[in-house]
Amino acid sequence: MRKLALFLTLLPLLVSTQALSADAGQTPSATQNTASNSEEQAIWQRMEQAHWLLDGKKDAPRIIYLFTDPFCPYCRQFWQQSRPWIDSGKVQIRTLLVGVIKPDSPATAAAILSSMDPAKTWRDYEQSSGKIVPEVSRLIAPDKLKILNDNKKILIDLGAAVTPAIYYMNDAKQLQQVVGLPDSTSLHAMMGSD
Repeated sequence: MRKLALFLTLLPLLVSTQALSADAGQTPSATQNTASNSEEQAIWQRMEQAHWLLDGKKDAPRIIYLFTDPFCPYCRQFWQQSRPWIDSGKVQIRTLLVGVIKPDSPATAAAILSSMDPAKTWRDYEQSSGKIVPEVSRLIAPDKLKILNDNKKILIDLGAAVTPAIYYMNDAKQLQQVVGLPDSTSLHAMMGSD
């Protein structure tokens, strides 16, 4: 019941700009402005304080938060599409792993988090299209399960029910949400190149 109440509280914050752009005769996109400035800062801070894996340089000026499942094909496609911006040092993606797609998702995500270098393990996993997998245990360590559950709670609280769920600040410093694989226009906007 608490989750429903929180979702209903956040739902107005997740009003899509699609209606506005449709009224203006523009093509709707998957991009949404999610909240007022103080609410945006609270959401951003919550993601900053979560457990995420860095992809890219830590001093890259553009920060993108990505909620992803190890078995999400659209997440992998987004990972591949983002490489030019990551490799150039312009963008950093902070990946929040969740386990929501398959029964093996939580154990696979936990195995990645349990590795010696989770960020490198995640990169290797994505680069191999999921073929390089760390040893997966059916028993998930309590601290890794807490990370996955905390990340999933943030994802649900933000009103996203699928992966990828992507959050970034646009050039006007407004929090944006893209749920699902972004189209080319949305991808370039989130990466900071129109």
